Amino acid sequence: MLIALILNVFRHVTRPWCNAVLRLLNLLLDTMLGKSTGPAIPCNICTVCKKFDLEQITQMFATCTRCLCTYPPMTTKNKSLYPERCTYTKHQGSMLCGQLLVKCTKGEGRKSWVPMCPYIAQDFNAFLASLLGWPRIEEAMDCGMMMNDKYDLWDIKDGTVMQEILGPDRKPFMDGLKRRDLRLAWSLSMDWFNPHRNKTSGKKKSVGSIAMGLLNLPPSL
Repeated sequence: MLIALILNVFRHVTRPWCNAVLRLLNLLLDTMLGKSTGPAIPCNICTVCKKFDLEQITQMFATCTRCLCTYPPMTTKNKSLYPERCTYTKHQGSMLCGQLLVKCTKGEGRKSWVPMCPYIAQDFNAFLASLLGWPRIEEAMDCGMMMNDKYDLWDIKDGTVMQEILGPDRKPFMDGLKRRDLRLAWSLSMDWFNPHRNKTSGKKKSVGSIAMGLLNLPPSL
């Protein structure tokens, strides 16, 4: 179990391959013991990550398929509930969108309502906390506060745009370690594309990604 976990966390091996390793380990144990009593260890790397408390903290939103408005869950008695219909209005006095947001599913002998179009986002505070736990990561972040000469550009942070961003005190936000607090600069990028390639007569699907990057870190990280 620890072998698959190390491959996933430190070598960034994808989940399907880690699951294959877990199944092979179970097969090896069955062969050594000479009998099959079911999986001796979990066959899913997600289960292993949960056992070691390494699974990312995420939140699922319900997305309107008509206007794309998102709704966070309302937690009641340890249950996540979503609005039944979209309440978005384009402007004051206009009609509600009213699009259905959830569908009924059956599992473990009971009904539950889940988003028809789920949108899952990682919790930012939990992600930042785990990032700060990496060895020597704060040292790397501090190095990102140091600017190169304006004619010697090595990274995006060396550009004039980054250097001209002001903080709450109206002084340069990236101040070259003149203050004790840790200052982080982030970039947010979005892109949508057709995974089946852009052919006129081909299949048409839309796949999007929303990615956030920490500009303090060198490009190698």
